[in-house]
Amino acid sequence: MITLYKPNETDFTHNGIGALDKNIYNATVEEELNGLFLFSFSYPLFAPRGLEIEGMSIIKVPTPDGEQLFRVAAPKVSMGEITAQCYHIFYDLTENLIEDIFAETTNGNGAMNRMSAGCQYKHPFQFYSDVPKIASARIVRKNPVEALLDSSQDNSFVNRWGGELKRDNFDVKMLLNRGMDRGVVIRHKKDLLGYEGNVDWKSPITRIMPQGFDGLFLPEKYVDSPIINKYPHPKIKVVEFKHIKAAIGENADDEDAVPLEEAYRLLRQAAKDMFAIQKVDQPKANYNVKFQELSQTEEYKDYKHLQSVYMADTVTVEHQEDGIDIKAKVIAYKYDPIKKEYLDITIGNFKESFT
Repeated sequence: MITLYKPNETDFTHNGIGALDKNIYNATVEEELNGLFLFSFSYPLFAPRGLEIEGMSIIKVPTPDGEQLFRVAAPKVSMGEITAQCYHIFYDLTENLIEDIFAETTNGNGAMNRMSAGCQYKHPFQFYSDVPKIASARIVRKNPVEALLDSSQDNSFVNRWGGELKRDNFDVKMLLNRGMDRGVVIRHKKDLLGYEGNVDWKSPITRIMPQGFDGLFLPEKYVDSPIINKYPHPKIKVVEFKHIKAAIGENADDEDAVPLEEAYRLLRQAAKDMFAIQKVDQPKANYNVKFQELSQTEEYKDYKHLQSVYMADTVTVEHQEDGIDIKAKVIAYKYDPIKKEYLDITIGNFKESFT
């Protein structure tokens, strides 16, 4: 049920002003991973409760992650119709301010607690993170949403700690992995109505030359991907791991240096992790599925199980002609809250940055 509430409502366990389901149309929920979370709709102005839809009203809407609250922003009225775009209640935080805090040498949850407590005025949101990484960040005169998600700012949470945002009404969670692998597999097909796949075959790396501190290299020089033979030739990249230091020469007495053989082991493992965890040996890819168009094809049966995935879930895409399976995450969707089904899903894989 899509339910309308007054702008200052704090109890959402009742039916508020009333339901909008009977007259609402063009209702769509859109979410991007670590990005926007919106609800848009149209409504007859003179239908029941039409005149009560106003700027700052709150609407409770079904989403893939349960019922979520959205706040109406700048509704437009024309020819007896209201059209409105609404932002998830999370965006109320854009109107707060973190004046000056220093989250020092802490994990993700410590940083989230510091940000929450550092807001200029008290708010109803609960901040949480399970990211174990230890980092520090000073945040000055930023709203909490900027502090969390602005990837252009070096000291934002996503840049210092990483994580995937899950917004659940007043719960704000930065999770190491928001989704999971539910075993969903689809096949990459060209020229299929309602399906589009874009694959960058220049992006994979299949042979790494790891370089440690002060020009430390492996005796064998390279670490190869388990799927190096899937490609016509090796794709080589020199990758620096400056934190791996051998206790040799001028560095022999450094506290952060390790024995030479241990340094070699760490270099090998760091390179292997880039293949196993970051999947740098897979091409960068994006896949978009439009269910309404795809439903007109015989192949729809092979893709309809995508209706059972959630944001940030991992999907395996089989490229049978290339002999490669690509692991990709749900990174965006459009959802019909009336029919309770996806209209559109985007799946993509994004490697962690490295030099």
